[in-house]
Amino acid sequence: MLKLPMKLKLSLIPTLIFFTVALNSGCGLHDRSTTPASSAKASQDRMFRSNNIEPQGNSALHYLDARLEKLQSRDPQALAAMRKAVTEDPNSPYLHAELSRHLAEADQFEQATLESDRALALAPGDPELFLLRGKLMAVKKNSREAIAAYDRCIEIKPDLEECHTMKSREYVMEKDYDTARSILKNYLVKNPIAVDTLFFLATLYTEKETEYPQAEKLLKRTLEEDSHHIKSLTTLAQIYLKQKKFDEALTALLTLEHIVPNDVAIKLRVGLLYYDKENYPEAIRRFSQVLELQPKNDRVHYYLGILEAQNDNHAKAVEYFSQVPPKSEYYRDARIRLAFSYGELNQLNQAIKVIRDALNNKRDEPDLYELLGTLYAKNHQYPQALKAFNAGLERFPNQEKLMFSKGVLLDKMDRFEDSVQIMKQILALYPDNPEALNYLGYSYADRNIHLDTALTMLQKAYQLRPKDGYIADSLAWAYFKLNHFEKARELLEAANRLSPNEPTILEHLGDLYLKLGQREKAKGFYQDAVAAAIKVKAPDSREQKDLARIQDKLAGLNP
Repeated sequence: MLKLPMKLKLSLIPTLIFFTVALNSGCGLHDRSTTPASSAKASQDRMFRSNNIEPQGNSALHYLDARLEKLQSRDPQALAAMRKAVTEDPNSPYLHAELSRHLAEADQFEQATLESDRALALAPGDPELFLLRGKLMAVKKNSREAIAAYDRCIEIKPDLEECHTMKSREYVMEKDYDTARSILKNYLVKNPIAVDTLFFLATLYTEKETEYPQAEKLLKRTLEEDSHHIKSLTTLAQIYLKQKKFDEALTALLTLEHIVPNDVAIKLRVGLLYYDKENYPEAIRRFSQVLELQPKNDRVHYYLGILEAQNDNHAKAVEYFSQVPPKSEYYRDARIRLAFSYGELNQLNQAIKVIRDALNNKRDEPDLYELLGTLYAKNHQYPQALKAFNAGLERFPNQEKLMFSKGVLLDKMDRFEDSVQIMKQILALYPDNPEALNYLGYSYADRNIHLDTALTMLQKAYQLRPKDGYIADSLAWAYFKLNHFEKARELLEAANRLSPNEPTILEHLGDLYLKLGQREKAKGFYQDAVAAAIKVKAPDSREQKDLARIQDKLAGLNP
């Protein structure tokens, strides 16, 4: 049976491909890009409180100005105010440390290091300042100096957890995982419920699938101490996803969603999990919630379009796919699916316009040329279809799909010999192309010509794709033409199982059983073939002729 590229059948969302949505997994031990800005802020606030070093006089006013500017995300103004605060009180280690943080946020790491060193000169016994210096050295990829600073921090204050986790991180960056784990385990001996240490140690067991159980155990211990530990819940969900434990992943993500109800990335993952579980209404509900938070989220418009199309709600799918802009990474696929939905709505002219417009933005997409030609052919505009295929082949010479679609079109235009030449060209370039083998082999068999060649081609195609019902039907038809009826029967029944309710396969079964003298069985298959053919949406001229031919055969069996 010919497998024509005219039905525009599309695959759905790949199961885990879209789970690359970025969540702040918090696996900081693996990330050297983290600046000391935000983490240093917490350290410095602790230092401020513990040492009670409050800015005085004018320095306090400038310091408050800096904090206010920072709250309004006016970073340059905040940095300028902090410089003034230090000028007014150059002997304040806290202000030097605070200026170091502002400089680090502005990517001025050399100046930030100088200010950190000035703070240390004023307060050489403060562990928080060694922690700050270690982070600055880490950002500058100076592991030796970073570790030395963390060691001094630990020496002064052994229970300061962040010094241990940051020191472990440096060994991770040097790929010395055993030492990194040892540092964290030693800290846990004295502080067995240290949440951050438990979490960071868990992340060191997430690289290998064989170590997932250890990671899972540590993450669960973390959650026993802090049930709202977002990083642990996120990492646990990721581990479950990698193992395809979708129910467990969903439980973790739903807990996360309860904690941070407006987090878009979490809602996206929850929606995708519901999709995988085939709970499409719930997936639609979750994605719709994302649109309430981010009305222009192109990813979600794309997902919702797919779900609505799958539910045969193509009018709604058109609304969603139309919202995906040309700059989106989903634009190409959204345009293809938009054309498909218009095709399902019997609006082929609109589908053609969609792909023509898409080609104005994406000229380097051979699939768009192929689809444009397919749509023209479906709309019986054969000259325009041929022009589209030729335009694609001019830009992408010898592209398989374009060549094949052109060959099919030439056959539909009653240019069989030209079609044969195209298929032969494909096989000369790509000898294992199953579509071309099947098309040419079936065309020969159906015309009762070159039957030995047809059989050889179709045997090869079947060997390449033994689970393809269309190819199984074609090979069966070649055996039928060669009067090998038992082989034909076995293959046709297999084809019917692989591709049920296909009119041509059912018709061939009717032809076979009629040849074998089993008229009632043949009649039953012809009736099934007619019923299946009637259900074809917007049949083309060939499909209409097929229906008429099957009806004539059925009428011939009636008394």
